[in-house]
Amino acid sequence: MDGVYSPDGKRIAFGSDRSGTFEIWICNSDGTNQLQLTSLAGADSGTPKWSPEGKTIAFDARVAGHGDIFIISADGGSPRRLHH
Repeated sequence: MDGVYSPDGKRIAFGSDRSGTFEIWICNSDGTNQLQLTSLAGADSGTPKWSPEGKTIAFDARVAGHGDIFIISADGGSPRRLHH
């Protein structure tokens, strides 16, 4: 697990294929309370980066053959594609 600590050091964001496809997950800094944030089946989500205030996570994903950057709340919800 290649994880990235949140700015306050309390949580870790990481990419994992434990659900069958690469998705973005978060957990407490001790590895407990693992939660899958994304469900972009087959999009190969990865490279999570926390926002400075720790409320959102940016990540890359390949949706329909196109690589894009997305933002998702650290509390879950729907990811939002960043437009260039």
